[in-house]
Amino acid sequence: YNILSLYMKIFLKTGKKLLIIRNPMLWALIFNLLNIFIFWIIYYFLLEDFEFRGVSDLKSNRKESAMDLLLLSTTIQAGVGITNVYPKTTLTSWLLVLQQLIMISGNILAFYINTTK
Repeated sequence: YNILSLYMKIFLKTGKKLLIIRNPMLWALIFNLLNIFIFWIIYYFLLEDFEFRGVSDLKSNRKESAMDLLLLSTTIQAGVGITNVYPKTTLTSWLLVLQQLIMISGNILAFYINTTK
């Protein structure tokens, strides 16, 4: 086996010869993971525009880190919305709203595509 044939066996469904990449749920997963990554990078560049409001963070004078912003991005994309990192500026507030709207729209689109087959 060469690497290409192994790759094709992994990424092709047998029987119907339907590519897995045509599966709308897989695309929904990729879409969500990509949004988490993109917004994490954006939030990281705007690190100073976020603050902590957790009691344990106030006591320890802990600074925001890239991991905290990954948690923020993942929490927003998952639709949970509970985190201890909050926006301090209007720009970062709008970015959080934008991520939420993209998440909602993407999930509705994935649901629609998956149910209209």
